[in-house]
Amino acid sequence: MNVDKEYKIAFAGLPLGNNDFHFHVSDDFFECFDYGEVNKGRVAIDVILIKEETMLVLELALSGMVELVCDRCAHPMKYQVKGNNHLIVKFTEKECSYTEEIILLKRDEGVLHLAQNIYEFIYLRNLEGRHNACMINEYCKDYILITK
Repeated sequence: MNVDKEYKIAFAGLPLGNNDFHFHVSDDFFECFDYGEVNKGRVAIDVILIKEETMLVLELALSGMVELVCDRCAHPMKYQVKGNNHLIVKFTEKECSYTEEIILLKRDEGVLHLAQNIYEFIYLRNLEGRHNACMINEYCKDYILITK
């Protein structure tokens, strides 16, 4: 899978205002990233791209399930991913760069590649509360009791 071709938005010809896009990621998507703890899952991403004269604002809504390994018992577990993220795209004459929430693109760019951002949003969403998610698993509960 070529994530650069699949997860991009060609914004150059879009009208000003709200533009809706929908993406789905699955196991093939996660296999393209060699790092991190997420290797399997299915997540739907709804994107609202608000095109303005001087910038783009993206609102991403993520919803789905990924498979992780529990930090406590090392047992595979399903983890629900749900949340909203924002990206701001500003245009510049300099080289392209980005931070967590702001992307700087050259003025003549007409395409925004989102694969890396989508992966990071899914990955970061998994870091919070994953111990509690596994505690519903009997294996983890038993493991915690044995090691105490």
